[in-house]
Amino acid sequence: MSAGTDLLLSGFQWRGQRMDQVSRGVLGVSKKSDGGIHLTTKVAASHLGLSHRSLERWRDQGRGPACRRFGRKWLYHIDDLDDWSRSQRRDGGR
Repeated sequence: MSAGTDLLLSGFQWRGQRMDQVSRGVLGVSKKSDGGIHLTTKVAASHLGLSHRSLERWRDQGRGPACRRFGRKWLYHIDDLDDWSRSQRRDGGR
């Protein structure tokens, strides 16, 4: 897991249970067979501080962070989100 994943999941509680004791699928977080953590569009948007509509629109336009389709769901790997976020850094006030 990446540092971002640790931050996202550390200390998270749901109905009094630690995150590692809760089915991640219920919360929009899933661990795929490749060992990576994937987030649904809504959870990914929340992680980035964006609207899920922005991510959906950017995905349709071929912009924004990399995503993958698993069946009918679009999922975002947490490392891709963090990499994309770092790439958006701009120096200065604009």
